[in-house]
Amino acid sequence: MKLAFATAVGVAAAGYATAQPEFYAAVGYTAVDASDIDILNTGVIRAGVNAIPNIGVEVEYSRSLGSTDFFGGDLELDNQAAAYVVGRLPVTEKLEVFGRAGYGVIELSAEIGGFSASDSVDAFSFGAGAEFDITDNVALRADYTRFEADDSEIDGGINAFGISVVIST
Repeated sequence: MKLAFATAVGVAAAGYATAQPEFYAAVGYTAVDASDIDILNTGVIRAGVNAIPNIGVEVEYSRSLGSTDFFGGDLELDNQAAAYVVGRLPVTEKLEVFGRAGYGVIELSAEIGGFSASDSVDAFSFGAGAEFDITDNVALRADYTRFEADDSEIDGGINAFGISVVIST
């Protein structure tokens, strides 16, 4: 019995050890929403690696595509950067769902009536989404991410809804 268990564990470990890491990059659009703020339109880029089957890590960077109205002035997302651990679950041969959790930083700036201010918020973030394979190396991705900001200026955290094109190895 012990030999059978050890053999099964060894075969499973060998499968993980011989799996080639899959690298990917993505570019897309994200709508960022928080209380008292109109939607911020941002461009996003991501890079990641699925080091073992169904588990990987990714980093992302976002920046405003323009400003939005904020109490009669302008608000911009200057920078957003985050790192995540990602768990993936295949649903069909072409569709997978994923969840991710990590930590990120968001830098905002505002100009109202000639006065300007900026703020930086760091936060635990988590989300979920899906990827649909168009070809072996190109997929469409839709995702939701929640930044749990512990900041009195941003009541209720920040929500981000995104869509992107993913290219993988």
